[in-house]
Amino acid sequence: MSLIKVECQACGLSAEIENNIELDLETNFFMWSSHTDYSGSEVMALFCLSCGSINAVILDSGVDLKYILAYKLDGSDLAQWCVEKKVPAIARKKLKDFQYIK
Repeated sequence: MSLIKVECQACGLSAEIENNIELDLETNFFMWSSHTDYSGSEVMALFCLSCGSINAVILDSGVDLKYILAYKLDGSDLAQWCVEKKVPAIARKKLKDFQYIK
């Protein structure tokens, strides 16, 4: 699997990550599927643990990202969003460890 170059659009932190959360336990980012947009493209949520922003992105050609927007949710809204989006347990643990959710 190829590395994906990512950059938080809110704080500028950058890294290279695998497109597999199980392989990125030590990074300040993780990514999971969010929804499908109007054109049928899969929108991914790239979470920055440094600043707490969610960057909505689309994977172009499997390794390049097209950034759509960056936003933040407060703790209760983020926890609810995790439930709705079926965020993996490993990602929810990271959010708890960094005190973004309870």
